Amino acid sequence: MHEIILCKLGEVVLKGLNRRSFEMKLMSNIRRRTQRFGKWKIYSRQSTIYVEPAEDTCDIAEAYAACKQVFGIIAITRALPCEKSKEAIFDTARTYLGGALTAAKSFKVESKRADKSFPMGSIQLSQWVGGALHDAFPHLTVDVHHPELTVYIEVREDAAYVHGPSVPGAGGLPVGCGGTAVTLLVNQENSFKTAAAQEIADSLRRAGLSVTVEAVPWETYLQRLQDGSFDLYYGECRLTADWDILELVGTTGSLNYGGFSDEKTDSLLAVCRTTDDTQRSAALASLWEDLLAKTPIAPLCFKSDSVVTTTGLVDGLVATETDPFFSLTQWTVHLDDPPKAK
Repeated sequence: MHEIILCKLGEVVLKGLNRRSFEMKLMSNIRRRTQRFGKWKIYSRQSTIYVEPAEDTCDIAEAYAACKQVFGIIAITRALPCEKSKEAIFDTARTYLGGALTAAKSFKVESKRADKSFPMGSIQLSQWVGGALHDAFPHLTVDVHHPELTVYIEVREDAAYVHGPSVPGAGGLPVGCGGTAVTLLVNQENSFKTAAAQEIADSLRRAGLSVTVEAVPWETYLQRLQDGSFDLYYGECRLTADWDILELVGTTGSLNYGGFSDEKTDSLLAVCRTTDDTQRSAALASLWEDLLAKTPIAPLCFKSDSVVTTTGLVDGLVATETDPFFSLTQWTVHLDDPPKAK
């Protein structure tokens, strides 16, 4: 079996009837943070979120580091699942934690039997596995009060899990569950974008949402996008002539920083990319209707200005995306000797 990540929930478990919605938000945040390290199966059972590799190429170390930064997780550990038998559990502990057991001077075993059909009680299992590990590592002494290493065993419905001590997570509540206050991330080096982000924030405030614009340097901005460390972000994407938005909203899209994933949307994107001209309008209409309902992105449109002039009439004309009359004082207009029409 593959090594997995176990994320123990914090304040989420106290949220009563809203608990499931909090868990779903937390799993979405974990999925967004881990997506660039491979494909993962993420699910919740018994106050624990499991992050399980879906393919051999997954980078478990990087995903583990990313999960430690996700708010809503109180503790986190890497674990190895195994068959639910005392022999398999002992063999897994001996091999998986062999290095730590060799380095330690004292140890104990703690077991948690969530699956009540397992034939041994928690104390019995701890004693049996502890005795077998002591035989395998005779230099160890048993210390149930202050051990140098604790071997943890969790017997759950689908498998048994063996792991060492957990480390603290970020704690708190999942991002997006703490009320209506959010931040809008933007690159500070583009004055037009920061101004536009502020206008967007002002509009959202009038709608009752508390928005703080967070303007950061480009390197920080890009890293935050890649890490999924944002509530909202203001960005720009130049589409191709066929308006293909796969990279923005497709599950595998390189610009899908929010981690949006939907099988129907992926299917509609594929149809738009492969259909012929006679069916393309209908395919695009279906895609836009789908995106309108799910709103993974909010497209923004701005007024577009242009300068039209005869070739050679004006020297020094350098129109920009935001100002067609940029550096107007540097223009030279040839009114006395206009160029001849070609």
